[in-house]
Formats: sequence, structure tokens, C-alpha cells
Amino acid sequence: MYQKINQSLANEVLAEVCEMDLYKFETLIVDLFAKMGYGKLQYESHVTRKPGDDGIDGIVTADKLGFDSIYIQEKSYNDTSVGRLDIQKFVGALAVQGAQKGIFITRLIYTKEAIAFVERNLNYKIVLIDGNRLADLMIEYELGVLTQYIYQVKQIDRDYFSEE
Repeated sequence: MYQKINQSLANEVLAEVCEMDLYKFETLIVDLFAKMGYGKLQYESHVTRKPGDDGIDGIVTADKLGFDSIYIQEKSYNDTSVGRLDIQKFVGALAVQGAQKGIFITRLIYTKEAIAFVERNLNYKIVLIDGNRLADLMIEYELGVLTQYIYQVKQIDRDYFSEE
């Protein structure tokens, strides 16, 4: 039952995400990484300006102290998957920044070729997040969702019943 409810919520979350405009989607991504513990302080995370962002949509620091920047690229396609060429362009953008770590996010899915390219590319550490994983992360880190019920599971208190 819990899995069914959670899957339904994930579908709703993803549907809402797919309706967002590009800039709001970029903001959501940086907000999510802040909730996950990256770049908690406001000056440590930001969304790059819209035009001329050189293929980088956001930057977060790897931890609360500001060590190591992680670059974010998103493709907000609603009707097509993200392919190898998109990932190659992102690697080029990372190279221009002198960076080696990136997160690529889409609302839909990645092609097999894009996944294979990331797996073979040893010079750059790129994490791919598709729409389903994005919705799951938003639920896990409580971004765009509210807790409606909390269930308690009880167990016997052996200390109460012991004779000592």
C-alpha cells in the first residue's frame, strides 16, 4: 500500500515538474541540492543567468564549508530523451570551467548511448538523474511535498514485563 501511494505521489510530483518553466526548473534543481546538504548557505548555491550561461545551469558546493564546486546542467525536454550529444556538450562546458564533476538532470529519460558515454568517461564524474529519480529525490528530501500522515509501529516493551 505504501509503495502504491508513494508511486502515485512521485507521478504527481513529476507531472508538476514537467509543467514548470525553464528558469523555475533550474531553481528547483539548486533548491533540491541545497536540501541534500550541498551548498546550504545562500552564497554557496545559485542559478546561473539565463542567456549565455556557457552550458552550466547551476553550481553548488560539495559541502557546507564550500569545498569543490559541482556543476549542474538540465534539459527540460518534455517529449524527447536526452542523448549522448547533450552529455558531450556538458563535458565540454565542464572543461571550459576547469571542472570535473557534474550532475545532468532531465525530466524524462536518457538514451542508452548517453548512459554508456557517462559510464566510459573516466576523466569526468557525471551523475545522471532522470525524471523518476528526480521525483524520488524530491519526496525523500521533502521538496514540493508535505507530510500528511505519520504511522507508528509498536513493539512490545520487554522491560515493562520483566520481573527484575
